[in-house]
Amino acid sequence: MTRLVLGRLPLALPALAAGWLLVALPLLLLGAYRPLPAVALGGPAALALAWFVVRRTPDLDGPAWAGWLTLAVVVGFLVLAWGWSSEHVVLRRDAGSYGLYADWLAQHGRLPIPSGSSGFGPDVSFASPGFFQRGTAIVPQFLSGTPLLLAPAGWVAGLAGILHADALVGAAALLAVAGVAARLAGARGAPFAALGTGLAYPVLHAARSPYSEPLAMLLLFGGLALLAERRLPLVGGLLAGLATRARIDAPADLLLLVPYAVLAARTGRGSWRLVAGLGLGVGVGLLDGIVLSRPYVATVAGELFAITAAAVLLAVAALALRRWVARPQWLPWAAAAGITLAGIGFALRPLVQVARRPTSAAGMIGALQERQGLPRDPTRTYDEHSLHWLAWWVGWPAVALAVAGLALLARDRLRSGPSRYDAAPFLLVVAGATAAVLLRPSITPDHPWADRRLVPVVVPGLAVCAAWLVASSAGRLPRWAVAILGTLALVPVGVATAPLLGAATERGEASAVSRLCERLDPRAAVVITGSRGRNELPQTVRGRCGVPVAVVAEDRLAATLPTVDAAVRRTGRHLVVVAESADVLTAAGLRPEPVVDLGTREDARLLARRPSRAAPLRVQIWTATR
Repeated sequence: MTRLVLGRLPLALPALAAGWLLVALPLLLLGAYRPLPAVALGGPAALALAWFVVRRTPDLDGPAWAGWLTLAVVVGFLVLAWGWSSEHVVLRRDAGSYGLYADWLAQHGRLPIPSGSSGFGPDVSFASPGFFQRGTAIVPQFLSGTPLLLAPAGWVAGLAGILHADALVGAAALLAVAGVAARLAGARGAPFAALGTGLAYPVLHAARSPYSEPLAMLLLFGGLALLAERRLPLVGGLLAGLATRARIDAPADLLLLVPYAVLAARTGRGSWRLVAGLGLGVGVGLLDGIVLSRPYVATVAGELFAITAAAVLLAVAALALRRWVARPQWLPWAAAAGITLAGIGFALRPLVQVARRPTSAAGMIGALQERQGLPRDPTRTYDEHSLHWLAWWVGWPAVALAVAGLALLARDRLRSGPSRYDAAPFLLVVAGATAAVLLRPSITPDHPWADRRLVPVVVPGLAVCAAWLVASSAGRLPRWAVAILGTLALVPVGVATAPLLGAATERGEASAVSRLCERLDPRAAVVITGSRGRNELPQTVRGRCGVPVAVVAEDRLAATLPTVDAAVRRTGRHLVVVAESADVLTAAGLRPEPVVDLGTREDARLLARRPSRAAPLRVQIWTATR
């Protein structure tokens, strides 16, 4: 069981995902991402890559109980994520964007999304959050990796399948994390790392909704497990680089692998194959963004340029240092001390900094501050509290153990060099990505939303470090002391997550949207208005109801309706106006009819403390016919 659960599956499952995605992108670019060609081409490619990886890596040994216990943790995680999955069908935040993107691909298999612009006249728009207007078409904002991987669940089980599928991706990612832990901390440390990761609420939360972080974690830790093997650097680099298919900022997590590969080139351990694999994976992700979502890539072009410049500078610096053969005796302890001091610095950061930065979310932040009794300062990013966010969910003892584990593992790697498993790629990715995320999370700072930034690398990477420290202590400390360390690391995680284990959010939205679609006959053309309606409903109605949709601001609705109505009638359709409020429709001289009045729950959106429950949410939809 250990050979299968900790040895083969952590390598095979990321390879399956990578092989599928490598074939799915060309099919999507050709407009042919449909079940028959995808299964006929993507299935063999995925299986071939997984078979190649498993056949070229040695078996991993360890006690059978470690494999069984890890499997139990993963299955428990899957049950919690699947059984309490959320229904992000009304587009409120990124999960709605990814879910609707996957739903469109499952139904149509092509991009871009037609806007139906010719049927509404010139006085309307078609863009909405998560979906850009580009010419006469609609372009999804995000990269296609997660939607392409979730869409097959839509082929099998429709929208319900898509809404549950990320639980499977998250469970596979948890196995990949356990695989890294088994290679670095030993098989006995794998269940500890899997439990510390899967029990952390940010990880569970991401797997309950169509988010990109579970796929990024799966590919990245699958690549790190392969790189630890030191046998397939090309494929390991490819898997890690393909995390860019999930998150456009994933290359930042991989930066320190560039100088590592350059410095390691003199040993002949396949470092240039690592660079080639990384370049291929990242290149495919950037191709995805540039071709399919150029407006989104344009908004982050500055960050991508900075990452590219940093990679070049690091490579040049590493080339300049390659001739420096001697390793100072003080370097291992200096690295350990530097990591420890960085951890202390991040913990004390709120005492010396109040982070502020202009942001497009200033209005929302100010409103949340007023609602939660905080001083109004819409420029606050709360970045200085980033390590405290982590401690909210895993506890300060686990943070301390993880930092100590990272520091001591780095010291041991620098003192002894690589053994059977090479910890260097893991250490560089975890240290670099954790520092970057904690320094500047770059996300709207409400929770648990902002804690997504901790999911792909920080939580699982530090859980592996804590597992390594506990496992390495087993031969040096009494058993009771090791048990206390493990308890201190895991119990606070469970305490923080326990109140939210059953906190499924946005439930009922799928059936609510179905009721709206039943009200819209196939000859309808929909104009959506209202401050919430035009943000939350355009792609929901366009994709789920199959009718053309346009957007009009509420203050222009009355003046625009006659022109739009005439244009719609010329196409043989009739106009239906949709809003979240009866008042918006009444103000435009329309007679509103209620369609949806749903009471559900959403994430708490707290700024200064850890959420312990979901918050009430009311979703209303009204229609009016001209």
